Amino acid sequence: ETGPNVRDRSGDWLQYRGDSESDNWDANISVSGPIIKDKLFYHVIYNPRNFESISDSRKVEGGRLSEGTDDDDFWGAKIDWNITDDHRLELLAFEDTSTFTTYDVARGTNAYSNSGGENWSAKYTGYLFDDSLMVSAMYGENEYNLTSTSDVAQQCSLFYDYRGFYGGPASDVPYYGVDIGCAGVSDYFVEAGFDQREAMRFDLEWSLGDHVIRAGIDREINTSNSDQKYSGPNGAYYLIFPYFVGESAGGEVITADIDLVRDRIRTVGGAFETEASAIYIE
Repeated sequence: ETGPNVRDRSGDWLQYRGDSESDNWDANISVSGPIIKDKLFYHVIYNPRNFESISDSRKVEGGRLSEGTDDDDFWGAKIDWNITDDHRLELLAFEDTSTFTTYDVARGTNAYSNSGGENWSAKYTGYLFDDSLMVSAMYGENEYNLTSTSDVAQQCSLFYDYRGFYGGPASDVPYYGVDIGCAGVSDYFVEAGFDQREAMRFDLEWSLGDHVIRAGIDREINTSNSDQKYSGPNGAYYLIFPYFVGESAGGEVITADIDLVRDRIRTVGGAFETEASAIYIE
């Protein structure tokens, strides 16, 4: 469905989505069965997928034409091994890595947004002492990518021109915030980072006639790394405003109509880790 189009009070397009479109498809292919009868089993799923979009806002003053694509596939696999009647091993793995690429047609540049990662776990279950004692142990890792970048991340800055919106001397066209630099709204934000989770768990259940004792312990370590900034050599984006005679800027009174540039710098970075653990007995 097409999103609504919006005009400003003068009748000019403020938002135009009539020429934007998206198309996506995906398929699920799965297969499973025994490798060794009654002993070793496998389960595999493969999910090829493709997403394409066109964002066309050129009817809006300063609007852009961009194309987005994502054709990364998902896969998952699990192996169940009945080592004996009393011992079982499970291995699980899947990958959901994805890169969404946005191509700015006017600038001829690509922006990339990465997500997902490789994930796996292993679990052992055993029954001891004539099945009166059940124990299980599990360990697993999850990863999630948080990287955003572009072809011009190091060279190009974002410039937003607000002179038309505020009725400045440079323009009498009422438009709002046109980006006029070599970086656009799709590629001015740069981040290198990832999240990682490690989980460990041990449980036991002991049957004593009419009584059952359950106990366990788990531990989880979550790590997050992130370095963020705006694109360009100075890690800043720039805003251009008109100032008129009699207005104040930087503590001084403006004596002639001029345009001033304001820069905005944002640099965030760090590595953070949290550890959580719990024990129980019932």
